[in-house]
Amino acid sequence: MEPFLLQVAQRMLGEHGTQLHQVAVVLPSARAGLHLRKHLATVAGSALWSPDMLTWDSFIERVSGARRMGDLETLFELFAAYRSTRADPENLDAFLAWAPTVLADIDDAETNLVELDRFYGDLRALEGIEHWSLGEERLSSGQQRLVNYWQQQGALHRAFVDRVSGSSAGTAGMLARAAAGQVRNGAVLPWTTVWFAGLNAFTAAQQSIVDALVRKRTARLCWDADRAYLDHPVHEAGHFLRKAIARSGEGLIPIGNDLRTNDRCVHVSELPTSTAQALHAASLLAALTMEERARTAVVLADEALLQPLLDALPADIGPVNVTMGLRLHDLPVNALIGTFLELHRSYDPITGYPVREVERLFRHPFLGAAVGVGGNKAMLGIAGSVPGTSISYQALKSASPQDNDPCALLLSALEPINGDASCIALRLNALLSAAAMSTGHRPLEREQLHRMARMHHELQAQLVRTGTAYDLHAYERLHARLVRQQRIAFFGEPLQGLQVMGMLETRAIDHERIIVLSCNEGKLPPASGDRSFIPFDVRHVHGLPLAKDSDALAAYTFHRLLQRAGHVHLLFAADSGEAAAGPSRYIAQLENDAIGTPTVIDHTALHAPLAVRSHAPIAVAKDTAVLERLRAVLAKGISPSAFGCFLRCPLDFHFRYIMHLKEPDNVEDELASNVLGTAVHEALQRACTPLIGKLLRPEDLHHAAGLVGDLLRECILAQRPDALLDEGHARLQWHMASEAMRRALKMDADALAAGTEMDFIAFEQELAVELPTMRDTLGIPVRIRGRIDRIDRRDGVYRIMDVKTGSVRAEHLKLRSWDAMDLDADKEKALQLACYAFLFLNNEEHIGAVQAGIIPLQKPSRSDKCVLSLGDDDLVHRSTLPAIEGLLVALLSRMLDPGVPFVHDPGSEHCAFCIGSH
Repeated sequence: MEPFLLQVAQRMLGEHGTQLHQVAVVLPSARAGLHLRKHLATVAGSALWSPDMLTWDSFIERVSGARRMGDLETLFELFAAYRSTRADPENLDAFLAWAPTVLADIDDAETNLVELDRFYGDLRALEGIEHWSLGEERLSSGQQRLVNYWQQQGALHRAFVDRVSGSSAGTAGMLARAAAGQVRNGAVLPWTTVWFAGLNAFTAAQQSIVDALVRKRTARLCWDADRAYLDHPVHEAGHFLRKAIARSGEGLIPIGNDLRTNDRCVHVSELPTSTAQALHAASLLAALTMEERARTAVVLADEALLQPLLDALPADIGPVNVTMGLRLHDLPVNALIGTFLELHRSYDPITGYPVREVERLFRHPFLGAAVGVGGNKAMLGIAGSVPGTSISYQALKSASPQDNDPCALLLSALEPINGDASCIALRLNALLSAAAMSTGHRPLEREQLHRMARMHHELQAQLVRTGTAYDLHAYERLHARLVRQQRIAFFGEPLQGLQVMGMLETRAIDHERIIVLSCNEGKLPPASGDRSFIPFDVRHVHGLPLAKDSDALAAYTFHRLLQRAGHVHLLFAADSGEAAAGPSRYIAQLENDAIGTPTVIDHTALHAPLAVRSHAPIAVAKDTAVLERLRAVLAKGISPSAFGCFLRCPLDFHFRYIMHLKEPDNVEDELASNVLGTAVHEALQRACTPLIGKLLRPEDLHHAAGLVGDLLRECILAQRPDALLDEGHARLQWHMASEAMRRALKMDADALAAGTEMDFIAFEQELAVELPTMRDTLGIPVRIRGRIDRIDRRDGVYRIMDVKTGSVRAEHLKLRSWDAMDLDADKEKALQLACYAFLFLNNEEHIGAVQAGIIPLQKPSRSDKCVLSLGDDDLVHRSTLPAIEGLLVALLSRMLDPGVPFVHDPGSEHCAFCIGSH
């Protein structure tokens, strides 16, 4: 099994000898050129002139005599062309939302030699899409918009080409079109012979160049293929090569049959997670000798695994060459910039910066020295601030030390931009300088900061050069686009030791042992995003790339990678984080193709052993900082719900009300419980508020019942404008909640019809009261505050009713006494109702007693039974207020006791944050 490039080297030397200085070789990658040079030197056995080793991009640049523009330069040139073609152009931020897709479409059209007049003409003139034909009928408004759109895009395309054509630069597609035209027209190339080796798919421009050189007999074609997929008429790995060979012949390198005839061991391993693949790959490498590692390549179908792999490699791994770099997007410096830009975007000229966002920035590890981690809490300036509040720039400045250079730079970075986005470059420079001073001389951190600073310097230079106006949103969008293309490269000897590479870099290169990570569907082949505005039929007619073409390219790369390897490890993650996780389709295809061949495939599922051991539960000590936050919460006001949460689980109370953690909404098409609950309360309030103060009639409540469905929809959309209430889970939730609200109101209407007298007093009533006992005994103010969903009077009895969208058990609302020792987690809702009764009676001194109950919307017929009761008495009397106050004081004393930490209650089964801690 001679390596493919060794065979190419032998053929080149056989034809040209050592006179290769007028020869060019076009290869899939620059790395393949290094391997070919090595083989040429080995076969020649002496010094020789090296041929020009080129990729398609570098070959086309040489032929066209033009420079390929960078991505940032291309965007701004397109924006300038766009402004010149529109009477009322959008701003930069709006332009950036669609410009990358338009650029991709323009490049596809250019590199595939599309005839622009026909391509951008009226849709009726597009050949081959008769089923779209508009005939002689009058255009509809939608059709007219489509026609106008393509006319505008055609004008933009031409203006863009005209703008850059005189600058000796262009996009990859423009250079390809120019190069193809020059070769077709007989341009003299600087080489007598051009070898095309290891290539697979050609664009129309590339094919035009190859055809012209074949006709001149100056082209040499070397296909890197295998009969296993080439001779199979529907095997997607051979899709493009079958076309190329039918057009230009089988080439100079005999097509092998290695996949069918060579001995090969393929080990397919399922790992629990993506990171576990990196650990397993490292263990496989550790078992190899140094010589075996030198003939091994680790291939990453998901380049995000590069850093976990490097971290997992054993210390004695020997020489390692990494052909890819670390993506700047995945490194901590990007989180630093993202947090910084978000902080400036959230600035309010009146209130300042949100405390939570300031904390996020200051706690970034790159800013340790600037904020004095571990001691300089004054710099934070927010130690006593309640999360959810804001802090002014002046407050931050006054709290900072005056002799700290990184701190001074950080404060300069935080100076408000006050709507002038051009200042953002100065603020960013100050931030990166502060981070550089804080990180010291750690090489990786400094390289991240240097690369980020250089990227933003280039961005600012383009903005200034083109005189482009922009705002903070546009700057964020530009940053997000550019940072994905930046990498921190590694230094290494390309031809020595273990090779770590991406899938595309393996083309034309052969290794004896292959370890492929992320052999998951969606990674191999990669999920193809539909990033084009050109309809499928039009792309097909004009020969533009389709999704199936991307799959065929990926299939070829995978099967070519294996064809000369003897030992193959294919790793995939059982939980890859993708919606449709699972092994790649190529594994099943490989198993099918291996039938009747020497290839042996085995499967293993590797999982980390789970040691059964006891562990200490989480216990949060009530240190000074925790108690300060708790006192701030109590001074602001503690709600009945918070009391209930503390009773159910003290640790969950700590996470929710002291740490202010929020439950994530994990299902996009569902409405979060807080969204639905808030909307239900607001809809009932809006439907019933007009009835306050009236002696209710059944028809009043029937009318209100008819309104709640539409009102609920409006209230949901006010919180979640993107909610899809006409389909899926969200529709079901909205419909069920609407029906439950109607049933509850109709039950009240039935009671009225049966002779009950009732009137509404208030909805969503805010009440508060201070506990003087706490100020007297503990020296701190404590306020109880809450919102009562509904206050009514039924047959002369005042009632406070809490509306619940969930289920309620009546026995959980029955108390034996007002002693805190008699309460357990099941009495959470009883405690909440007691708090509401306490608030109501303290604010309505003329009322002697009140009934406190729950309207369970799931089963509104149980409303009469879901009332708070002490023994047989279902009224809370004014005479019981001292006992209820004593109950609350006892709970607050337990809450504030520094000797009792916040721990999880084992009886609580619905803690969102601490259920895994016990």
